[in-house]
Amino acid sequence: MADQKKPMEYAEALQCITAALKAMNHIPEDIRNNVLDTLIGDRKQPMMVKPIENGTVLDHIPANTLTDVISALKLNARGIKWTAGNNFASKKVSGGFKSFIKVADYFFKQEELYLISLLAPDVTVNVIKDSTNTKYKPEMPQHIENLVGCENPKCITNKPREPFSTSFEVSKAADDMVRLRCKYCEKITTQIRLR
Repeated sequence: MADQKKPMEYAEALQCITAALKAMNHIPEDIRNNVLDTLIGDRKQPMMVKPIENGTVLDHIPANTLTDVISALKLNARGIKWTAGNNFASKKVSGGFKSFIKVADYFFKQEELYLISLLAPDVTVNVIKDSTNTKYKPEMPQHIENLVGCENPKCITNKPREPFSTSFEVSKAADDMVRLRCKYCEKITTQIRLR
């Protein structure tokens, strides 16, 4: 009898998820349909992401910043193999949901790790090299130059005729928000605007 109940529970859950996705008008229809196709597909085969033998895994990225991290690292333009997963329950990430990115045969440079730590301060980096896994939290820089733009439209770094690179002091407030203070206009911002 328990086996007969499971398909009914699955069908009810699928109906609820379908209705919820249809109500999310801010998500493009093709993406909603892909999610539904994934859910309705072969339920016997779990979705699996194969482990990488050499490369880097970025874990504990807040789910709402995954696309920002992918854009910042320019993963689509590099011609490297990468996989991302989103919206996994997590007690370590504020908001309760995390993302991850697996990049095969690539190891991030220090400047890239600084950028990742600004966008996802609680990120964990796993470097897998020759079957050895080294796990760490990247250090947040105290100062960054020319990685992000100033939010102040009147800042000298935003003037097209002025050849100034951006320069910021970086801090993390008690609320875990990253704060950037512009060296030139002294504007403090929590919004990371990529350059």
